[in-house]
Amino acid sequence: MSPSKKNRRRDLDNLDMNERDKIYKRARNMRKATQSARNRPRHQPSYESWDDDTDESVGTVRMKPKGNGSLDAFVDRVIEDEIVAEQISNESGSATEVTVVHIELGRCTALFDDGSTVEAELPEHIRVVQRTVLAVGDRATIDSENRVLEVLPRRTSLSRPDPGNVHVERAIAANVDCVVIVAALESPPLRPGLIDRYLVAIERGGARAVICVNKVDLVDADARSTKLAVLDDHRALGYPVVTVSAQTGEGLDEVREELAGSLAVFVGHSGVGKSSLLNALAPQLALLTGDVTRYAGKGRHTTTSSTLHDLGGGTRIIDTPGIRSFGLHKLSAVELATYFPEIQELGQRCRFRDCTHREEPKCAVRDGAASGVLSERRYSVYRSLYQEIVGS
Repeated sequence: MSPSKKNRRRDLDNLDMNERDKIYKRARNMRKATQSARNRPRHQPSYESWDDDTDESVGTVRMKPKGNGSLDAFVDRVIEDEIVAEQISNESGSATEVTVVHIELGRCTALFDDGSTVEAELPEHIRVVQRTVLAVGDRATIDSENRVLEVLPRRTSLSRPDPGNVHVERAIAANVDCVVIVAALESPPLRPGLIDRYLVAIERGGARAVICVNKVDLVDADARSTKLAVLDDHRALGYPVVTVSAQTGEGLDEVREELAGSLAVFVGHSGVGKSSLLNALAPQLALLTGDVTRYAGKGRHTTTSSTLHDLGGGTRIIDTPGIRSFGLHKLSAVELATYFPEIQELGQRCRFRDCTHREEPKCAVRDGAASGVLSERRYSVYRSLYQEIVGS
């Protein structure tokens, strides 16, 4: 072992347990990301060949591990990164806080509080796990050379499993006040189950949820009422449901009212019209839009990476790529019920404190679903997610 590595090991031994745990956690994440990247295809797929969940053009980081690829080797890399970052910070003076408004491979666009932007370079320990540790909306510090020093703790977050590796978390947005779930009334069809999945992730991440149903101009009044009835459960729980048409302008004022003064993120199924809705709210953005494909009504990806847009008046919106499925990252069966407010409330009356609300006797949740006190559809979503988590 070289003298420099010996010194780094000595520094590590002098840290308290919490600090050592943080370093080892970062090292494990770095090793996992490097191994995952090494196993992925070397080519960047074309836009037309992207699958259901290839929804960002950030690319793949292919890092060759230094040393033998052991955990200790990655610990050394983390310590080395921290030493370099500290040296840079000392040489460059005080760091400046910025907001991340766009992310690409190995770099990000950073917004200063005065409204100016700059391209900032990501250090290696962030670059190899950037989809997990960095998201649009994050607050970070950079030095005078426009190098990111640190990603600051998040106030709220929205994330999902990485489609390429379900054990790795992919951050969608950070520090948002509001998550707007954009759905289409038709083309593609309204999917309440996808909305329920989003609501679990939003409740978990600490933001406020708004359900926005676009393309209401495509159906007549009678059909509209019938199709929107599937969201009665969500209205009853207090989630705002806004009906809009990006084409006719119907409902746009209500959307503006919900978003006023907030940092919001637009999420939803491919083809629901997120970019069209943003263009209707702020025509100056002139975002690229696309039609729904002729194949089974599936939407095209017209937004290929997340970007923060300032609409003025303190309202900012993050536009995200469309998805066709939405998983929940490392959600435990015990946690699940806490993100269904109505099930959490009824569950307090169950006979057993650890009731899973599936087969146990004297379960207030099952009784509530049977009697109509609890929405049978929402209960079915809960059971489906529970089975997905426990695998049985």
